This record gives sequence, structure tokens and C-alpha cells, in this order.
Amino acid sequence: MKSLALRSMMNDYTFSFTLTSPNVTFLNSLSDLAFAIYPAEAKDIPGWGVETVIGTGPFMLKEFRPTEKLVLERYDNYHGGVKKLQRMEFVHMDENTALMEFEAGNIDITDISDARLIAWYLGSPEYRDMVHRVEQSGVILLSFNMQMEPFTDREVRRAISMAINREEIANQLLQGLYTPAKSILPNSVLGYDPDLEPIEYNPAKAKEILASAGYPDGLHIQAITTDTAATTVILQYLEQSLKEANIFLTIQTVDAAGFNDIRAQGKVPMFILTWVGESGEPDSLLV
Repeated sequence: MKSLALRSMMNDYTFSFTLTSPNVTFLNSLSDLAFAIYPAEAKDIPGWGVETVIGTGPFMLKEFRPTEKLVLERYDNYHGGVKKLQRMEFVHMDENTALMEFEAGNIDITDISDARLIAWYLGSPEYRDMVHRVEQSGVILLSFNMQMEPFTDREVRRAISMAINREEIANQLLQGLYTPAKSILPNSVLGYDPDLEPIEYNPAKAKEILASAGYPDGLHIQAITTDTAATTVILQYLEQSLKEANIFLTIQTVDAAGFNDIRAQGKVPMFILTWVGESGEPDSLLV
């Protein structure tokens, strides 16, 4: 945030922020985790943020094993009053395993991100009352590597965009649980334009654009995804639907570590990205 100039501690519990210019998103930004306030000396503690943490919440860290589990125990001196829960465990597991453990009664809460599974649980007399929907301020993006061919060409990107049926993806593939996007900003974020025209779905015109861009016989592209990504179903849909516009997509599936390595090298040509801006201000979605 460029307009944030100073942060000075007034006393043990009060901070003062001085802005160099007006910023209408500043208060929203304060809710972001990046604005959490820690003692200045915390950064020098060995294992800070992993083995050693400092917080002000009603629970304290008991155990943390990366990729396995996190254990929190109640902090009886919490300034907001003692909580009823004595202990919480967060166990790392893939979505399908977590749902099986939930159904078996071994865990109390789990997330569901796969739209098909959400639809199934919502339709189940046994489980539908246990499903609680939480609205998030975010978007699902098809992200192009604009340093790699053919995505360096704006007309190619435009043709691919015009060949995607957002209505069908949102309402059929994703079971009506999502809204077709008109821009990178969701409708809950400051700066969203409700009068913005949606991107036209027109595979015939996409073909014409590709032909003019030097691809009269069709365009071959590749996307990379992880073996646990819930959004892979979207790529699989695109693999079939894009053929109508003479766009031929191949999908490479790797594990999360492999994906991060390929991405760090700048060699992921295209992938699905889910981006959430919890603070409600546009900068978090435009970085």
C-alpha cells in the first residue's frame, strides 16, 4: 500500500498509522493477515512462524507437524473470556479422505470444494442439514503465462476467452454454485462495475481470430494441474469444449511439489487459479 507512510507504537496496545494520501481501502486492508501486529523482536526468534508463534487469541499452539497436523489448546488467560472448547486438532488429508472420515464420525468439520460433491451432499437427506455455505470474495481464473508462446499474442488469449462458455461452466459443471465472472473483480469488491458487458461466447468468431493470428488449422495449447486440484474438472471440460473453436488442449497432471517446481521455473504455460481477496479491497485481487 503505497500511501502507508508510518506505523508508530503509542503504547503497548495502541498503534498509530499515518497515510501520505487518502485511501478508501485502508480500513478494509487492516483485516488482512498481512497487517497482523507482532513484537519487533519476534522476527529474530529461531523457528518464528513455525515452531514459535505469538498471538492474542483464545487458543495457543501445542503441536505443529507440517503436512500432518496442528494442535491448539485453550488459553485460559485469554482477555475475551475462557472458551468452551478445550482442544482443537487440524489434520492434513485430501478432500475425499476427509469426507470419508467425516462420515465415519472421526472428524467434526471438513471443507468441500468439489462442486459435484457439494451438490451430492446438499441432496442427501442424511447430510444436507450439515452443509453450511460460506460466501467468498474471489474468482476462478484461467491463467496464461504471457512469457510463453502462444500466449504472448493478445489475439490468441482473446480467442481462447471467447471460446469458453462461462454460463455452462457455472450453471451446469459447477452445479449453479458459482456466478459467471465478467471481470477479475468479483461483485463484492470495491471497484466492480455492474454495467460491464460479459465476455462474448462465440466459438465461430474465436476460430476467425485464430486464423487471422496465424493459426488457420487450429491452436494446440497445454495446461498443468495438480493431482488434488478440485478445479481440474474445469480443465477437463475445456479439453472437450474448446475443440469447437479449433483449440486443442492437453492436460499434464503432477503432484503439488512438482507443480510448484515447474511454476518457479516459469514453465507452466496455463493453469487454473483460484484467488480470494478476503479484505474486500481490489488490490488483493490485482497483484
